[in-house]
Amino acid sequence: MNRLYRHIFTMGLATACYGQPAPPAPPAPAAPPTFDIHPIPPMVALDVDFGDIEDKVRTAEDRMRSAEDNVRAAMDRVRQLSDDGFAFSAIGPMMLAQVGTPAPRPATAPMPPMPPFSRDSRIEIRTARAGSSGRDSEDRLYRRGSEYLDKREWEKAIDAFDQVIDKKGAKADGAFYWKAYGLSKLGRRDQALAAIVELRKTYPNSRWLNDAKALEAEVQQAGGQGPSPENQSDEDLKLFAINSLMNSDPERALPLLEKILQKNSSPKLRERALFVLAQSRTPKSNEIVTQFARGGGNPDLQQKAVEYLGIYGGKDNLQTLSDIYNATNDLGLKRTILRSFISAHDKDRLLAAAKTEQNSDLRRDAIQYLGSLGAYQELAQLYTTEQSPEVKESIIQSLAHSGNVEKVIEIARTEKDPKLRTTAIHVLGSTGKSKTADALVSLYGSESDRNNKEQIIHALGNQGSAKELVEIARKEQDPNLKREAVRRLASMKSKEGTDFLMELLNK
Repeated sequence: MNRLYRHIFTMGLATACYGQPAPPAPPAPAAPPTFDIHPIPPMVALDVDFGDIEDKVRTAEDRMRSAEDNVRAAMDRVRQLSDDGFAFSAIGPMMLAQVGTPAPRPATAPMPPMPPFSRDSRIEIRTARAGSSGRDSEDRLYRRGSEYLDKREWEKAIDAFDQVIDKKGAKADGAFYWKAYGLSKLGRRDQALAAIVELRKTYPNSRWLNDAKALEAEVQQAGGQGPSPENQSDEDLKLFAINSLMNSDPERALPLLEKILQKNSSPKLRERALFVLAQSRTPKSNEIVTQFARGGGNPDLQQKAVEYLGIYGGKDNLQTLSDIYNATNDLGLKRTILRSFISAHDKDRLLAAAKTEQNSDLRRDAIQYLGSLGAYQELAQLYTTEQSPEVKESIIQSLAHSGNVEKVIEIARTEKDPKLRTTAIHVLGSTGKSKTADALVSLYGSESDRNNKEQIIHALGNQGSAKELVEIARKEQDPNLKREAVRRLASMKSKEGTDFLMELLNK
């Protein structure tokens, strides 16, 4: 019988949670407690390809659909039990199952189907996370097109590159080239040549023109023949051969690898050839990789060459990357170089970028990277000379990330700009209370800005610093601030807070 009670109890809970009609309305449940959300501490900015997580999203959708099926099954069971004479009622947060004489039950409309998880909603969420900038979307589409090329899904690749072309951004000329490449693989000679002509017309100074000229000659020579399976399998053999060359004599391999880099090969084949050259670390191979990193090839190969120089570090490579950083206006390339500096723990070059870079986004990246390296002295020095409030906010966050809480406390106490003091207070609130609770109470006593006083109360609440909040609430004369402190205490489970609330009630 106990087992039956438990089963009825579970079904009653499902009924209450999912809106099944019930007998006479119970007393209204107590208001749910409020929860304080701790601010997320600053982290190193990472480039994330949200297209790569679509498989995980689909898996989540499948699980949600499975959960919906389970809920429907539970509701069917609830109706069955109800028809057999069981009634359910809910009192507050507790559910009571009652067994009694079968009672007539009014007819109810069937439960409407639960709406499936919308794919459009998923796309909107992913877009919001990725950011609304057109450049982010362009990069993601370009990478997706390259992945389709590697998989020889030519139609999908062409569609992705068409979307890049429509955006008319920094990668549009490269998208024209790879569109022509995909069309050539499909044997659509006239369309491939037309894409090359459009590239030449729209971007007369593009670094893709040499590659486009070679592709144009190849397409014309092919005479419009269809795609050749032999050529495709030949590329697979080349990939296999490149992997084998990693264990062979690199000097003998150099001419072959250079030839692959100069031909109209797939992105994967060129990337693998460049990787083998970078990994061999001979003077000649490093010279070739450096040549591509300085812009000797198309922008795709330059990006890969820069990445590989960073991976296989060394003082000479870092100096080369620094020179390229100062010479280029390509923001994506500069961001890749900054990541190479953080991999090499090169604080000096990151500090130089944080001081001299004109682009505010890149400056913030450099500052965040300094914080992740624990470069608090460099950041403290930078704060004293920086003029931009937005950049100063990034420095405050990175100072906390580097562990220099003392400097953040000093800024919160001495900074003349109230907004920057607010930022410092927020950052302190996300830090452990053992390091900052006493400092926040002290700041509260000396703070003249009412908004910042309220922010200190919030920061202490986020930390769970009940003792310090009680201290503030006892002394505060402003009724609104006092009320805010009491409200935060009411949402915390602490002996100090409960004792103080009881004290207020007994007055």
